[in-house]
Amino acid sequence: MTHIFEHPEFNNHQEIHFFNDEATGLKAIIAIHRMRDGAAAGGCRFYPYPGTEEALTDVLRLSRAMTYKFALANIPMGGGKSVIIGDPKKLKTEKLLEAFGEKIADLHGKYTVGGDVGTNSNDMAIIRRKTSFAAGAKEVGGDTAPLTGYGVFKALEAAWHFYSKGQSLDNVKVAIQGFGGVGYHLALHLKEAGAEITIADINLQAQKTATELGFKVVETQEILFQDVDILSPCALGGVINGASIPQINAKIICGGANNQLKSEALIQRLDNKGILFVPDFISSAGGAIHGTGHLTGKNQKEIREHADQIYKTTLQVLEKSQYEGFNVLRAAYALAEEKLRN
Repeated sequence: MTHIFEHPEFNNHQEIHFFNDEATGLKAIIAIHRMRDGAAAGGCRFYPYPGTEEALTDVLRLSRAMTYKFALANIPMGGGKSVIIGDPKKLKTEKLLEAFGEKIADLHGKYTVGGDVGTNSNDMAIIRRKTSFAAGAKEVGGDTAPLTGYGVFKALEAAWHFYSKGQSLDNVKVAIQGFGGVGYHLALHLKEAGAEITIADINLQAQKTATELGFKVVETQEILFQDVDILSPCALGGVINGASIPQINAKIICGGANNQLKSEALIQRLDNKGILFVPDFISSAGGAIHGTGHLTGKNQKEIREHADQIYKTTLQVLEKSQYEGFNVLRAAYALAEEKLRN
């Protein structure tokens, strides 16, 4: 296994914690990329990683992205993330989640957890039995997916307006990979805006729901390569990779999945194809806005208005990239660092 400080995804992370609880089977990693005022936050991903190396790679990348997500969303928190190694369908129990809550409590507010792939609002409620540093439970706002989907819609809308010089989304073709919480809510907003929607999901009930809503449904292995205006990955990360890029026909990629690029170096290949990419730490910020907003006592109207700012931030980054000749990732990081310094 690679040494932590020499790991390719290590980016001056401030703290990395490994936890093992033999009684419950909990094996978890919490990575804190950067604290602001002594605090960081980010979701917990419960996933059957092949091994510790893959889990560590994921949590390092995800926690770094959270730092920039918070900065660009004007949330005064540092970036963190956690992963629990294992299949949630087999391993997840109340005792395991309580044990994880105890580990978070031991950090004394350095890290606040929220939901992510494999975890939900019910899990956060169980974790809150042991620590108050958990967002997304029903008593503190509940499910983050609706506002995450709305935030992706605002980013996608901004990207389309930038690309098309102000045209509406009416009849624009959008392919959504993943029709779970985020993809579902994104699709509803797109439908209201008049877009033509194609979806793919491995879940048969999700496929049925999409069909009932009038959406085209295709096989999961086909969704990335549809002849559409916009591709929206809303499932797992790494789908924009060396194998998929040559077959992508979309003009814009903007989705809710974290770490959509298998490697950040691939941004150059997207640029070479003329594909406009919206960094996912901008487009997926709605969930963070929802979770932290409820924790800090904001009302629904204030939280929704905060999420509306994703549109402006997306335009800022795209314009900065265009005017300064940077790729969009470099432009996004530069803007985030400016905010972190102020």
